[in-house]
Amino acid sequence: MRLNLILMACLISLSPLGASAAPGDSDLREARELLALSQSSIQDYDLLASKHAADSALQSQFVNYVTFAEAALPALRRASERGNAAGQYLLALTLRVPRVTETVDQGQVCDLLIRSAKQSFLPAVLVGPTICNEQLSQLNIREALTQAVGNASRDAEYYPLPSPAYRLCSTNRAVALAIPELSQEEFEAEAYFNIARLTKEVDRAAQDRKLAYLQDAVNRGCGAAGSAVKALESRLL
Repeated sequence: MRLNLILMACLISLSPLGASAAPGDSDLREARELLALSQSSIQDYDLLASKHAADSALQSQFVNYVTFAEAALPALRRASERGNAAGQYLLALTLRVPRVTETVDQGQVCDLLIRSAKQSFLPAVLVGPTICNEQLSQLNIREALTQAVGNASRDAEYYPLPSPAYRLCSTNRAVALAIPELSQEEFEAEAYFNIARLTKEVDRAAQDRKLAYLQDAVNRGCGAAGSAVKALESRLL
């Protein structure tokens, strides 16, 4: 009897965690374990390439990179079909992994990024225009970024995440196949700096909002925004 009560108490204590899980999260966890192996393989490939390693060693790492990425696709598709925004984002990026026997379906990639962005998933809103500029040309990027960065804490468990977009707040890597993975703070820094750049200084209220966005970026480690803060503050004196 005592054991049953203990088990029941444990289940009750765990129920909020289960209730908060988004649809497709279990599939996403399965996929991310495979994607981590894929990422590790391509990072090793870049490292070996920088050291001019033998072609056989490079080929082995590249094969692992592709193999693990392809193995993650079924779970990613299941997560995506269940409406999981992180799953849709990662599926879009994984479909872009180069494969000899399959070409990239750009329409499918953009559809996934758009579906993720419509759920205000910050990485999709930031990366989407880089990959699908034409398809997202009608999107109000500033408004979408503002809403997405406000919801970023909702998706905290999914970070870090890969980002193939050009970075404004920190040094971009030299040419490499591995896609950098950013923390939530780094994504937010990029978002706030982008919002500030898209904020037109039509009046003092708009200038104050722009300054606040720049400061939000600085607070998250965006060095480039620091210079912009000083320049704007000097104009507001």
